[in-house]
Amino acid sequence: MDSFKGSVSSETSGMCIAQSVKSLYPACQVEVLCVGDGGEGSGEILTKALSGEIIPTRAHDALMRPCSAFYGQLPKGRAIVEFANTCGLAQLAVHERNPRLTSSYGCGEVIKQAIDAGNKEIVLCLGGSATNDGGMGLLQALGFRFLDSKGRELPGCGDSLRDVSSIMEDDAVSMLAGVRFCILHDVMNPFYGADGAAYVYAPQKGATEEDVVLLDNGLQNFACVLQAYGGVDVQRIAGSGAAGGVAGGCISLLHADVESGIEYVLQSIDFHKHLSGCDLVITGEGRIDSQSFMGKVLQQIVYYSNREGVPVIAFAGQVSDDVCAHDYGLRGVYEIHPLGFPLELAMKKEHTLKHLSECVVRVLDSGEFF
Repeated sequence: MDSFKGSVSSETSGMCIAQSVKSLYPACQVEVLCVGDGGEGSGEILTKALSGEIIPTRAHDALMRPCSAFYGQLPKGRAIVEFANTCGLAQLAVHERNPRLTSSYGCGEVIKQAIDAGNKEIVLCLGGSATNDGGMGLLQALGFRFLDSKGRELPGCGDSLRDVSSIMEDDAVSMLAGVRFCILHDVMNPFYGADGAAYVYAPQKGATEEDVVLLDNGLQNFACVLQAYGGVDVQRIAGSGAAGGVAGGCISLLHADVESGIEYVLQSIDFHKHLSGCDLVITGEGRIDSQSFMGKVLQQIVYYSNREGVPVIAFAGQVSDDVCAHDYGLRGVYEIHPLGFPLELAMKKEHTLKHLSECVVRVLDSGEFF
């Protein structure tokens, strides 16, 4: 299972389903595999899968308020940093969301602490962001400075993108020497434009129509400055719009490699080996819609399972009306909450787990799958 964002984690939903299956079929062998696509929870999942240790620390959230944070310390000088842990959308109340003001600075602080601890490879999970600053905040925490046309340093936030005129990296050179970056993304969107970071994702982060236009214009300006400075046209790189353009900023200035978050996670947990001898794969997430099949958890699990001839069913808090299970290679897709159940209550952990368990039992009790 992926997480039900804002409600229950991948592990918690997986254990709930495992118990429900065992209540019907006590002899059934059930394995719970925690997955994510680079978003909320992916840092802990990968740290555990790769025999790492969670290192607690402190940083700032997307509104620059002090918050608890962590990075995953892996063997051989590698560290996992999860963007959503500090600057994630789930960390903000609905009325606080404003991608013109939010900053990725806090995530950069955690990266700096991981580097200061001696790590030479940083794996950055980019999903679930509350920001649209092109990575300015994160990069500022690592020693870069962004100046306007009058030489004044700008704060790292969405509103600053349109005013960036030049980049200084004096403080970043020594800090980043010999450090390799790998970013795990969950989307393929470009940096700007109709399919870019602002137009597609800023509205769910609190942006108005006017805000979206300003942010997209800012990303276009920032892309030009990045290209003039480092020679990289981020607009041409698929996925550069991930996390409000953080991916593009990291690709340009940190020379980061880019990998699919779900592919990286599935490889880390040996998903393909677990499919051997498997009779049924159960997956799901908070909401299943057409975007769930654009390089995210659901699509890749279905792809690899079907390739091995293993049927897949999925459960979700919400299922979009335009999702037909068979069109996407699923044996079945099920919305767990009763018709008309209030969204505010549906997001609460106790209701999610209760309805998830009841729905799983109802579906599997038909005997169709076992």
